[in-house]
Amino acid sequence: LMNAAHGPVFAGVAALLLNLWPAADRAGRTAALGALALALGLGILVEVLQTISGRPGSIYDVMTDAAGAVTGLALWHLVRGRSRGWLAPAVALAGCTVIGWDPTRVALAYASRAESFPVLAQFDARQDLTFVASNGASDTVERLPARWARTADERALRVACDAQRPPVLHVIEPIPDWRGYAAVAIDLTNPLDRELRLTVRVFDDGGG
Repeated sequence: LMNAAHGPVFAGVAALLLNLWPAADRAGRTAALGALALALGLGILVEVLQTISGRPGSIYDVMTDAAGAVTGLALWHLVRGRSRGWLAPAVALAGCTVIGWDPTRVALAYASRAESFPVLAQFDARQDLTFVASNGASDTVERLPARWARTADERALRVACDAQRPPVLHVIEPIPDWRGYAAVAIDLTNPLDRELRLTVRVFDDGGG
């Protein structure tokens, strides 16, 4: 939601910038492109300053800024009656789709996770990585090789590693209420020819 909030914020920024244009020029293409360029430049500047302050910038945030800006400009023309064709409604619809795509995807992931409870994490598809983070060299959902698979189409999370980055898997935002359950089962396949040391940590805010 915080990432998606860039959309409506920059929709307002772009509309405000367009309103600062001379009244006689606001309906023209030059004014709209100028307001879009200024809004996009502001979005990039925010990400650069964020990087300097120690928090990584985000290309996705800039894309959301741009989608919000074009949506705001399109809606401005629609509200002011400056657009009688299909372009402004189409642009507004496309912009809203881009802005709402990620929140919708995450909402569906929350619903899927709630439905599969008490499963903590499963890896049948790429979308199952929504609540999982890894610092391994790569992490992909793949079909298990036949020598380890229990079914023909069994899939799993493949975590590769190198000397600099040992495989660490974080389950983010697990469902907090586990009353009635006393054990955690982990299905792990070790394809190496040596033993693999496994450490499981549970971070409980309640101190348990």
